[in-house]
Amino acid sequence: MALEKELATYRLLRDTLLRDWAGKYALIKGDHLENVYDTYAAAFGAGTRLFGNSGFLVKRIVDPEPIETGVPG
Repeated sequence: MALEKELATYRLLRDTLLRDWAGKYALIKGDHLENVYDTYAAAFGAGTRLFGNSGFLVKRIVDPEPIETGVPG
């Protein structure tokens, strides 16, 4: 599964992220939290600059997490 390691890292850090940065966006590569950003655009831009086209995760820090189906609107 794509980004499996990044999602596992998010789950491990979730409680701390929610406590300290709820509503912001986490940039995760592998098992490392690179940084937290105010907007998706800022996090994605940083990820692109740091990692190019290789996989990285930008995840909004919210509870409960939205369910994404992959089916448009």
